[in-house]
Amino acid sequence: MKYIIPLFIFIVSYSSFSQSPIIKDGTWYLHNLIINSEEHPFPINSANRVIDGTFSTLANDKKGFNTWVCDTMECSLDFDSENPSFSIISKGITLGGCTFDANIVSPQLVTDFEIKWYNFFNYGNIYSYEIIEETSTTSQTLIITDANGNKAIFNNAVLSTNEFSNLDFSIYPIPAKEELNISSTINLENLKFTIFDLSGKVIAKEQKVKSKPINIENLSKGVYFLQIKSNIGNVVTKRFVK
Repeated sequence: MKYIIPLFIFIVSYSSFSQSPIIKDGTWYLHNLIINSEEHPFPINSANRVIDGTFSTLANDKKGFNTWVCDTMECSLDFDSENPSFSIISKGITLGGCTFDANIVSPQLVTDFEIKWYNFFNYGNIYSYEIIEETSTTSQTLIITDANGNKAIFNNAVLSTNEFSNLDFSIYPIPAKEELNISSTINLENLKFTIFDLSGKVIAKEQKVKSKPINIENLSKGVYFLQIKSNIGNVVTKRFVK
């Protein structure tokens, strides 16, 4: 018995130390939404804002989570006391609304994103989570994963977009006929572009941005959106006419 008791104390202490951290109250900022292995960064509107999610403590040791795109979603979460996971025990959406600048983003793109974002959180589902801490800074990454492997990736600070904004890019000629050129103050290497029509339909998906013009001769006459994405998920959108 003299040997069993110290060993038991050691095991309990080690188990307690190895538990994953609880998601503390506060705001996290959405970096990326991955559904069926496809990335869905938020199509920034004229307010140039980010999508955040706020956790708060409720009664009976439950937590609340609220977020908004155009409408507001509020959920109640029940956390597992032993594992880094939680289930959604209630979910509600309050209708709001967005004001769009049609020269920057298609309202349909934002609506489509909102549907994907809110459908990620479903009543009764169980989610695992992981908090990754950058030891050299105060940066933390929160990864929430559903049962199908879809992920919502947050950071505890707004990711810098100082080197990636609408001001860094211009496209010409407008209107365009057969080719569309991208001019930028930053290196175009590792950037990808996607073309959408006004309805949000993808016309050309995530092709590499190159120094040569984009061939659009097969596009019908109309209004389109050129979305440019960096390798870390930052996105800008430009409107053009053919």
